[in-house]
Amino acid sequence: MLTAAGLSDQEYLIGTMIEIPRGAITSDEIAKQADFFSFGTNDLTQTTLGMSRGDYTKFSKKYEDLKIFKADPFATIRS
Repeated sequence: MLTAAGLSDQEYLIGTMIEIPRGAITSDEIAKQADFFSFGTNDLTQTTLGMSRGDYTKFSKKYEDLKIFKADPFATIRS
């Protein structure tokens, strides 16, 4: 494809976005094949906890009052 486009000398890297828990768990294996990767923390949070950012706001006060979560996981997971 690169040759057909006249770019046969073009260098490139192969990477991936890790957005599901299985990808995060196996990221050491992915790193052996990929030149780089990035974690999609919003998608990881949603699939790990089974809730969306929009849903969480509907019951967040109750969860935080009951100490199920110390704070909004969508705001604190990155820190």
